[in-house]
Amino acid sequence: MKHFNKIITSLSLYLLGISSVFGGLVSSTPSMETYAAGAEQLVVYTDVPGHFANAPMVTVKPGINPQNQIPLKLKSDIFTIRVKSAATNDQWVQCFTNYTYNRGAEIEDINRTDGTKLTTTIQNYQKLTSGWSHSYANIEITPNSPVDVEISLVGTTQLNGKNFIEKFAVHPFDKATNLSLDAGKIYFRIDQPSQVVIDINGQMDDHNAAINPMAGNPPAHGISLFANPILAKPAASGPGIVSMAPGDVAPDPSTFSTLFFQPGVHEIGLSFPLHPGKSYYIPGDAVLIGTFSNLLSSKGSYRTKGDRIRMYGYGMISGATYTHYNYPGHIQGPTDFSDRGIVIEEGVSCEMFGLTIADPANHSTRFFSWAGSDQASDKSYARWMKPITWRANGDGIGGAVDLEDCFLRTADDSTYANGNRRRCTFWKDVNAALCHMPDIPRGTSYFEDCDVIYNRLRDPIGNNGGGFQLREGVKGVIQGDMVIRNIRFLDKRSNMSAINFNSPGTSFKGVTFENVSIEPPINGRKQKMFGSETAPWLGGVAFKNVTFGGVALTEQNFDTYFDRNEWADYLLFGDPDNFTLTTVSDSAQGEVRRDLTQASYTEMTPVVLSAVAKYGDYVFSHWSGGATGSANPLTVWMDGNKTITANFRPATINEPVVISFPASGTWTLPAGVYSVTIETWGAGGAGGSAYNGATSGANTQARGGAGAGGNFASRTYRVTPGEVMTYAVGAGGLPAEAGFVHNTNAGSGGSSSATLSGQTTTAMGGRGGRNISVSNANLSGASGTAQTTGNSGNVIYLGGNGGTSDSTGTGGGGGSAGSLGAGGNGGPVTAGV
Repeated sequence: MKHFNKIITSLSLYLLGISSVFGGLVSSTPSMETYAAGAEQLVVYTDVPGHFANAPMVTVKPGINPQNQIPLKLKSDIFTIRVKSAATNDQWVQCFTNYTYNRGAEIEDINRTDGTKLTTTIQNYQKLTSGWSHSYANIEITPNSPVDVEISLVGTTQLNGKNFIEKFAVHPFDKATNLSLDAGKIYFRIDQPSQVVIDINGQMDDHNAAINPMAGNPPAHGISLFANPILAKPAASGPGIVSMAPGDVAPDPSTFSTLFFQPGVHEIGLSFPLHPGKSYYIPGDAVLIGTFSNLLSSKGSYRTKGDRIRMYGYGMISGATYTHYNYPGHIQGPTDFSDRGIVIEEGVSCEMFGLTIADPANHSTRFFSWAGSDQASDKSYARWMKPITWRANGDGIGGAVDLEDCFLRTADDSTYANGNRRRCTFWKDVNAALCHMPDIPRGTSYFEDCDVIYNRLRDPIGNNGGGFQLREGVKGVIQGDMVIRNIRFLDKRSNMSAINFNSPGTSFKGVTFENVSIEPPINGRKQKMFGSETAPWLGGVAFKNVTFGGVALTEQNFDTYFDRNEWADYLLFGDPDNFTLTTVSDSAQGEVRRDLTQASYTEMTPVVLSAVAKYGDYVFSHWSGGATGSANPLTVWMDGNKTITANFRPATINEPVVISFPASGTWTLPAGVYSVTIETWGAGGAGGSAYNGATSGANTQARGGAGAGGNFASRTYRVTPGEVMTYAVGAGGLPAEAGFVHNTNAGSGGSSSATLSGQTTTAMGGRGGRNISVSNANLSGASGTAQTTGNSGNVIYLGGNGGTSDSTGTGGGGGSAGSLGAGGNGGPVTAGV
């Protein structure tokens, strides 16, 4: 390297403006080199000091190694990556090629606590990708600065049965130019910060391991180049900066504002502490073995314990030496640590930038936002992050954090519909969703400008996942605006649907797919749009310029590409229309009220109409015009301009008048009334809180018990006109406000009662379901029960008991009692007559 002007400086120097006709080099450490020529800059990480000598030992199957342990491999012995540019005076510079792999091929399978082994995983490592690897190099470049890349095989490495490079492809295809293959080496050029995947010898492009695996079924070895934006780096020392060498213990948070992890291999253990207001810098020549969390931190003078935490750099956080604790049937661990790569609770104004999270034992990140503010300035971000996972529950980046320019290769859910996701690249290997949609945020969110390179599942028919997948969630129709646009599903050997909305009683209104191109799955699997009677897909989804294999999706060919049921019978193709609603009634007889009064309504907006007759003289008869029948209230779906008339008729002398009281108060009996029948329903109990892994504990993903339905009671009174009835309407039980409440029950529903002529009719509320506690390892969600005492009246029916549940499902709510019979356990609500 004599042709370079190489200057060793302190870590505080961050190069922004060095220029030289021959190129220049400034290096803050021997393993990080920065080159510059004019405005062009290139940063290359050439080593991770001690990546072999200081690598932690990992246990392997007996017989592989006499001591049953080997060093964890952190550097690729499969690929070599070199780069050059004008900044290097057009001379090649070798990059350090990081390495992460699926350890299922080298570890011994173990029995679960019930004596069985999982059929799909080995100690939670996915069997389908056992032995697979991912090599990558991090560089930093300035925009519009061409960088040439060379990739070659190391030694006698074989890819798809060949020890030479026969062909290759770069994905996404528009990120690279000048592709060539010369003397067994790959060449291409990039000129913008980007993340690219290079498939060599058709390992992934020509084969799907679940359908047509490579001959002999060898492991697939992936490789990426992460061309990151230039990152401003902190000094190694100075006011508020503490430098931490490998082997050092975590310093007192009062001593630093920025913690600088020096180059090398650090074994940080589980739950290295994150503190509010602190920054953590992990350079590209550092590997940290362990996890980070703020579980045991305190907020101090900050708003929360997750206030303004920043983690940044281009280093690796690896969980490869740790088991997945608290997975059902596996090892149970203590509750004061996290086996997830990064966990931030009560997060507000946080940032995660640039880091690779390789082989986390559990989720890559888990971010729980602070509920105390929704200001734009409080939003948190994950930018240029790179999770690469191999295990069941190997999720990517979740939580209410915006994702920008991230690369996500995951063995389980990549991300969730909870915030904006922009300019991300996805690689799905074996299970679950690219975007899991248990709920979508209120307001408008965007999932846009993303590439899906591989979209695959471990079973040939592709049952257990989907690109945008709804498989569980809040029950009912959820109103939100989610725009999914400019998405390219590029995988020509996908066996997973890109859209899999299989509604379990949940549907969304306001989801738009726009400019989405999809390669149809090679197994013939269709997309899915399944609704339910309680949550039909009625205008909730719009398709605008969606294509399958280049063919535009239309209303006419929809069933060619989608499976659907009767509850997905009104979908939108293009922009929704706006329609008017006119209601007509004779004002002398009654009126029509609506829950949503607007001049016009977006197509398929539900509007609830109530016909209110003039008391004592008229009763509602039926609807005519744009609606029929006698249902009152009536829900009208706006699928066109409508004029609806409410018809009334005179009340007969013996005809009963029904009056509903939705709140507590008094009522004076009018003249001419001598008999009153009072019907009361107690309120339902709340469902118990779930344990969803927010804190490490024993019941991962266990659900709380469901609340019981309220009771029913009625009584018929002989009365005198002018008497005053006093009544109280019970409120539904309140759930736990936050977190877990240690085996107590959720709030019970309130009782409803009415007192008239000195007698009280009372229907007791249902009891709440049991809250799950992280302190109890074997508790499942106990159901709320119907209250059997305290009721009074001539007729009494008890509500149904709530269902119980653990990690295998969700307990059904107890049915409300009705005068036709007792509510069934976990059944639907039965209205009284």
